[in-house]
Amino acid sequence: MRKEGILVEEKNWMELLLEQNQIPKVLEMNQKTESFGLILSEEDAKALVENQKKELRKQQRVEFGEGILPKIIFTFCDSAYINQEDYVDTLMRLQEIFYLYQNEIPEEISDEELLQFMREQYEDVCRGDLEYLESTCLYRFACVLRAGKQDYQKVHGYGGYARGGKSVGRDYKMEELIPIVAKLAEKYTSKERTSVSYEVARQLMGAVLYCINQGKSCGQLASQKRLTAQEAYQYGYECLVEKVKRTQELYNQMIPDFCAYGNENYQATVERAIPEFFRYYDARFAPQETMITMDYPTICPVVELSGIDAIAQYVEFISYEQKFLSALPREYVSRVLQQFQSDYREHFFNICNIVLRHILCHMLIEKPLGEEATEKDIATIRTIILQHGAKELEKKISELLHSLICRKYDADLSLENYLQKDMKDFVVELKVAAEYNSFRML
Repeated sequence: MRKEGILVEEKNWMELLLEQNQIPKVLEMNQKTESFGLILSEEDAKALVENQKKELRKQQRVEFGEGILPKIIFTFCDSAYINQEDYVDTLMRLQEIFYLYQNEIPEEISDEELLQFMREQYEDVCRGDLEYLESTCLYRFACVLRAGKQDYQKVHGYGGYARGGKSVGRDYKMEELIPIVAKLAEKYTSKERTSVSYEVARQLMGAVLYCINQGKSCGQLASQKRLTAQEAYQYGYECLVEKVKRTQELYNQMIPDFCAYGNENYQATVERAIPEFFRYYDARFAPQETMITMDYPTICPVVELSGIDAIAQYVEFISYEQKFLSALPREYVSRVLQQFQSDYREHFFNICNIVLRHILCHMLIEKPLGEEATEKDIATIRTIILQHGAKELEKKISELLHSLICRKYDADLSLENYLQKDMKDFVVELKVAAEYNSFRML
C-alpha cells in the first residue's frame, strides 16, 4: 500500500510539474498567434494541458521539457483551416493524433519530422479534415515507415510517404536497376562520354523508377508473372508515352472553346504554360520533372504528383471546370466575377468555385440567377445557414449540386464528383459568412 501511495504521489507531482511548466509556455504562444487571429485564454491553456495529460496516460508516454503543445501551436497557427472558433478543439485533436502516431512510427523519426508531415498533409491534402489526416494520411505514413523508412529519409519527411509508399524500387535490387540506368546514360551522352555527374545519375535513376511506377499504376503488372526490371521499365515507359498522348488529346479537345474570362493567370497557365510542358517534356530522361508550376489553382489541388502524372490530373481538372463554366453565358460568368472582386482579372483564385458557389447560394434561397441579391435575400440565406449544422448544411448543398448537374449537365457523375470536393470548404465559408453577415458569394 505504501508503495502504491508513493506511486500516486509521484504521479500527481509529475502531472503538477507538467501543468506548471506547460501553461505559461502555451500562453506565451499568443504573441506568435495573435497576428493570425488566434488567442488562448488561461482556461483554454488549462484545458489543453489536461487533454495533454489524458492523452499521455492513454498512450502510456512520458514527456519531458516544454512538451509538444507549443510546437503544435507554432506549426499550425498560420493554417488556412483554423479559426478562433474551433482553435482549442483543433489543437486537442492534433495533440491526440500526434501522441497516437508517436507510438506507431519508428523512434528515429523526430517530433519535428512528424509535425512537419502532419502540417503538410493537413494543409495540402486533407484541407483541414482531421479525420482524414488521422485515418488515412498518417496511417499510410506509419505503414510505409514500418516497412522501411529509406525513401522517407531521402526527402527528410517532406511528402515522403507518397513517394515512398508508391515506389516500387524495392521490388528490384539495385544490381537489377543499375544496368538500366547505365543503358540510359549511354543514350543520354550518345556514347560520347564514359561517365555522368552524380546529379545526372540521380536524375536517370529517378526516370527508371518513375517508369516502373507507371507500369504498376496501369494495373497490368500485378496480374502477370514477375517481370524483370528491364521489362518493367520498358512496359512502364510505353504506358507513360500513352498517358502523354491521352493528356495532349484531352487538352486539344478542350482548348478551342477554352475561356479564361479575362483572368490573366488562368489564360497564361492554360494557353502558354501547359503547351510548354508538352513541348519540352522529356519522357525518356526526365519523366519525373513537372517543369511548370501550375499557378492557376484548381478546385482540387494537384498534390504528391510529378511529371505527366501531375499534368494529366491538372488538365483533367481544368477540363471539368471548363465544362461547368461553358454551359453558362459568358457575360453571366464575367458579371459574377466582377461582383465578387472588381480586379479579378489580376488575381490568383479559382474562377469555377466562385461561380459555382454563387449559383448554389441562389438555389438555396430559390432566387433566379439573373437577379441581384437584396437585403431580404441575405437575411434569408443567413437564417437558413444558422438553422443548420455543418453536416446538415453540407448535405443540403450537395443535394442542390446534384440537382444542378442532373438538370444542366446530363447527370455527368464525374463532373459532380469533382465539384463535390468543394462542398466542405463552401460550407465553412457559409458558416463564417453567416457569423459576420458578409455574403460575397451572392
